[in-house]
Amino acid sequence: MEKYYLEFLTEFSNCLEKYDSGMWSNWMKKSVELFKQKKDLSHFFRAFGGMGSLSDYYFDDTVATNILYVLEIITCELASYIKNNKNENIKILLNNEKYRYLSKKDITLNEQKQLDYIKYLIDNYELNNLQYIDEKYIINEAKINKGR
Repeated sequence: MEKYYLEFLTEFSNCLEKYDSGMWSNWMKKSVELFKQKKDLSHFFRAFGGMGSLSDYYFDDTVATNILYVLEIITCELASYIKNNKNENIKILLNNEKYRYLSKKDITLNEQKQLDYIKYLIDNYELNNLQYIDEKYIINEAKINKGR
């Protein structure tokens, strides 16, 4: 789980930086370092909850918002698994997220886009390729949105 957590956390941090959130990107970079050095998860978890937390942050770019939301959810799940000494296959975790969306009675447009991204991860993710597939997904989404 630790290697997946670090990959998703690093990509989450990189995406935050790419979409102009220096404070939260720096926070997540520090979370990466603390986990590498001390297996510390507390700094990461302190970013969530309460007013002004990362959960309240919004990006103008809808594609970025949806990707960041999914990365946040999956990274939190991975951190929780580590904290609770649970070992789960990453594909099972991603499929669980997919089914969580599919089980909703009504799904918003943003939730549909998040589900599309999760499906893309399920089809394409392998350890150490997350940054590459995110870049590819963003390019594909830009092409789709340009055609509209």
